[in-house]
Amino acid sequence: MDYVEAHNAFVRWDQEPEKEEGSLVRLQELMKKRPELRPRYDHQIGQNLLMLTDIDKASLYITQALERTKRPYYSDYAKTSLKISNGEYAEALTEARRLKETLLTDGEETHSVLFAFNLMRIATLCQELEDTAGELTTWKEIKRYGGWEREEDASADEAAAVTQPRGFKQLLHHFTLQEVTLADYIREREEQIGK
Repeated sequence: MDYVEAHNAFVRWDQEPEKEEGSLVRLQELMKKRPELRPRYDHQIGQNLLMLTDIDKASLYITQALERTKRPYYSDYAKTSLKISNGEYAEALTEARRLKETLLTDGEETHSVLFAFNLMRIATLCQELEDTAGELTTWKEIKRYGGWEREEDASADEAAAVTQPRGFKQLLHHFTLQEVTLADYIREREEQIGK
């Protein structure tokens, strides 16, 4: 019965979080009573609280979810997301660049989606911090690693990333809106910066 009640409380709160604060409170009570519910709801509650800009509460739930999962690269990416939510852009950029280098060193194809989305994050953080040189460099990396543009002097690690463009296909698909693609956006940004 607690599982059904937890599900119903979450659904009510998820649909109307501002009006259904009582449903969240009930879900929290049920999660205390039944800790096995935490893996099911912690990350979703954290994500919703982030969207509601309740960053302190969101951090609690997201941290609990990350502690349970302990997936190294993905945990790093998620922790950087919290820094971004807190407005700590410079620190987030440093962490994102560190993750990029780690993923390049690792070279596993299974992380190609994470690598692609992390590069996108680096570009947008550079844009936020008005680091136009860093932004331009990252847009070029996205095009090169995605196979949209090749450079003759690419290193072996860079060449390996290009031969595994699955993550970049997902990135391109994710950031396509009607007739405008990520490639179009990148071209536009490069033109704006170049002026």
